[in-house]
Amino acid sequence: RWHDHLAMRVRAAALIAAFTARPIGAALSVEILERIRREIPQVRVLSHLHNQGVGAGFRTGARAAQFDVVGYTDGDGQYVPDDIPALLAALEAKDAVSGIRVARADGPHRRVVTAVYRKFLAFLYGLELRDVNSGLKVYRRHFLQAAEPLSADGPFFDAEVMIKGLYAGFSVAELPIQHRPRAHGVSRGVQPSSVGRAVAGALTPQMARYRRKAFTVRLGVRIARLLRAPL
Repeated sequence: RWHDHLAMRVRAAALIAAFTARPIGAALSVEILERIRREIPQVRVLSHLHNQGVGAGFRTGARAAQFDVVGYTDGDGQYVPDDIPALLAALEAKDAVSGIRVARADGPHRRVVTAVYRKFLAFLYGLELRDVNSGLKVYRRHFLQAAEPLSADGPFFDAEVMIKGLYAGFSVAELPIQHRPRAHGVSRGVQPSSVGRAVAGALTPQMARYRRKAFTVRLGVRIARLLRAPL
């Protein structure tokens, strides 16, 4: 099963399972994770007793990590653990590596929403990643440290980490990965409430200075083009 496959892939490291309790599925998640923890001592299980959002779950897990390389993936079976070694190999030359879902297994509605969100982030922050919300990423610890303090509790957390890390001068690579239909749970990514939280996260006062930096860069590029233009 997917959980066992992932555990085997990280047997030589440490797997932190950080999740948010939900009325449906929380007990099963705890049962699965506790079974894996008994089999593999490196596994640590962290949980939020109340739903604090996917970004809060990521923040809890990332801050509890103890090694130089930190990775994360969703627990719904959409991502294939066999892709992890390729991301780690690419990390040798980069500060963070994000997977790109080349052949996406979700529906056209979600793909349209994702494309609009990508354009929105490019306009606000100059972020040019092709798949910022991919659920399979690896980071060097210094990349995550540069992104602190992390504030997004909702789906904007992926973009927040990448924006702050890139503006700190670190490098990011994107690598094609496999993508499968969701095996567990219910997608909330394109529900109006989730989309609203992502947009609200992008417009918070905490991110204002990064929006100003992006505006300054765009203004500088336009001025340079005007200066080079023939009279």
